[in-house]
Amino acid sequence: MAVPIKLFLVVQVLVAVVLLNGGPVADAFVFDRKSCGAVPSNNYAYDESLAKRMMAYSASAYVKHPRILQDWTCTLCKSVLKGFQPFRVIETDDLLSYMGYDSTLRMIVVVFRGTVGPGRFTAFVKNWILNASFKKVKPTRLGLSVPGEVHDGFYNGYVGMQTQIISALQHLQAQHPRAGLYVTGHSLGAALATIATMDFYSKGVSTNPIMINFGSPRVGDKCFAKYFSEKITRSIRVVHSKDIVTHVPPEITGYQHVSREVQDKTTWDHRVYLGYRGISARRRK
Repeated sequence: MAVPIKLFLVVQVLVAVVLLNGGPVADAFVFDRKSCGAVPSNNYAYDESLAKRMMAYSASAYVKHPRILQDWTCTLCKSVLKGFQPFRVIETDDLLSYMGYDSTLRMIVVVFRGTVGPGRFTAFVKNWILNASFKKVKPTRLGLSVPGEVHDGFYNGYVGMQTQIISALQHLQAQHPRAGLYVTGHSLGAALATIATMDFYSKGVSTNPIMINFGSPRVGDKCFAKYFSEKITRSIRVVHSKDIVTHVPPEITGYQHVSREVQDKTTWDHRVYLGYRGISARRRK
């Protein structure tokens, strides 16, 4: 969902205080003068019905108890996402991912949860600390061939789940050897999905993954964005210009979006655009 303006401003003030005191994110606020060439666009066709299905998967990740995902008993699970066979739910103190086989699409789907609400206070605080860490690091755990740098918080968040996710995905692929792979997520989950997709490709776990995410922040610098966009040719970011999350970290800090962006300007929230106006209440069931 779009981040409330007041909450976003509070987070930005906290980040500014860290910067003024010489904190670890200070290095991010330096002009990035590296020349990596233009980030290429891709021609992957936007399918609104597919986007709605991926949005439903992303929304379902916010359920109150992970067991609901394992049993596949959430509201969306039993309605628009019939045919999904849950395989594994992977959870850390503050992050969650789940995966399974979609028999309707005949594809494996890996989903990452976004930032949780203040009702789960500890995870909420940890999510925002992770979001606010603008420092860039080399993504060495994604494979030596991946150039550029990525957001320290998003990267380390994914690395904490990496071994479990890849192991579970490989077991699932063994059960469905002909299935392709979708990777999706919303907000923070979209950022994790971007890093995971690059990881799956660079390690040969999936040679042609498809990423469709929602409300993604910028994940890496121009060199990373260019490499990702060259290698992951079936990628779509659904965004809204009024969603503040999609504008951070700011480009002045050296970050750049990966291709391809699909923007809808008819409403303030892509969830509404994709038909999930009541998702905040429904997802908790």
